[in-house]
Amino acid sequence: MDDPLKVLQALPNLMNLRLYEGCRGEQLHFEGGGFQKLKSLWLGNLRTLSKLIIEESAMPLLERLVIGPSPLLKEVPSGIYHLKNLKTLEALDLSKEFVLSMQPDEGHDFWKVKHVPSVIFRYWIRGLHCIVYKLGDPELLEILRDNS
Repeated sequence: MDDPLKVLQALPNLMNLRLYEGCRGEQLHFEGGGFQKLKSLWLGNLRTLSKLIIEESAMPLLERLVIGPSPLLKEVPSGIYHLKNLKTLEALDLSKEFVLSMQPDEGHDFWKVKHVPSVIFRYWIRGLHCIVYKLGDPELLEILRDNS
């Protein structure tokens, strides 16, 4: 279905959700008041996703958000700053534009994620092993800039 969130957001005791190839639409919209007990959300392999919207009062207890791979997602989710309890944000094989927009000092979306204690980026190398970088890691920034 195009928007699986319509049904899932009203489940009163849902604490963990993994959507893997779970939508074919261009956007996911987390409406205010939805997912009241959700603590962990993984949005994986959403190949057509280009926009993620998070309204105020959606997922108020969310602590961990994992996104990717989603090659068409170029900007930080709208409303991510509403997630006051978010402790970890993981970006898996996301676009250069997405990652650079979040970087301290130069990223125009850094303000949206600066409240998150742990922001990490994971990149799979030939499907064999994973390299992990933290927000602001100079090595990651150099790699991204060299691939311009």
